[in-house]
Amino acid sequence: MKKKIMTKILLASTMVWTSLTGITTASTFGNDLVTEARKYIGYDITKYDTSYLITYVYKQQGLTLPTGLKALSNEGTLINKKDLQVGDVVFFGSSVNNMIAVGFYEGNDRVILSYKPYKKVQYLDLNSTIAKNNYLGAKRIVPEQPKVEAPTPPPPVIPEPTTDSTIRQNIVDAGLKYLGTRYEYGSTRATKDSMDCSEFVMWAYRDGANIDFGRGGASSQLKYVKANGTYTTKMDELKVGDIMFFMSYKGFRSSDYEGIDVSKQSVGHSGIYMGNGKVLHTYSKDSGGVRIDDVAGRHWEWRFIGGGSPLK
Repeated sequence: MKKKIMTKILLASTMVWTSLTGITTASTFGNDLVTEARKYIGYDITKYDTSYLITYVYKQQGLTLPTGLKALSNEGTLINKKDLQVGDVVFFGSSVNNMIAVGFYEGNDRVILSYKPYKKVQYLDLNSTIAKNNYLGAKRIVPEQPKVEAPTPPPPVIPEPTTDSTIRQNIVDAGLKYLGTRYEYGSTRATKDSMDCSEFVMWAYRDGANIDFGRGGASSQLKYVKANGTYTTKMDELKVGDIMFFMSYKGFRSSDYEGIDVSKQSVGHSGIYMGNGKVLHTYSKDSGGVRIDDVAGRHWEWRFIGGGSPLK
């Protein structure tokens, strides 16, 4: 607790707070900023400075800001967290000397975030653990002069149109955010605090590809894939992001599965294929919840029934 209090004091005392007030009101200008920022949700930021989203969006509104998180944090007026308004610029990190991410406050405790390890611009819930642990402060930056028409914009952050391979990687990336999430057999699917195998797959596809399987289990997901996408029983034909389906556990030795016609077995487990012979899944409390496992030479290989995806 003392560390968090000292960090906030350091933030308030170290950053330079200058008030940029003008004809354009904060609320109107903030709405314009967020409307522009929403256009870049899902866009790749790996080739840009973390602060580029903020400076680029402001540029479209006719205001040039310095680049870099440190320089950017010296602009505007310090805002108390309880007084956040749409368009306020929110900073994250462990201290003012170690800022790692920045974004626009969209309202309803949600930030449009630029954080390079996430690779893409995305939303962040301010009530999430990661946001609470890394929240540094917020600034309100409005122009001194009335808004002017923006000059011809520089090359946009926009990458090439989203491809099938990008969506598949998005599914894996969405699943990786749940690493370590507690396992619960027959979970309710009402929250993300705990989940079983099929709920984990459900959230990864919802978050990464906006595909909703419903609330059914692994068998229901298999039917959905067969009815709406592509399916194979050959493991070497799987693509990144495919759902892997397995029969029930019989033992850890290959001999435990001898003589079993896997194709006639019912589905007992599902996970997401990451590529390179690895599966991202969850299957027991003792295993530590959501985790990554190698498939080859283990019971996962001998239990494999088939796999596929609604992506065609």
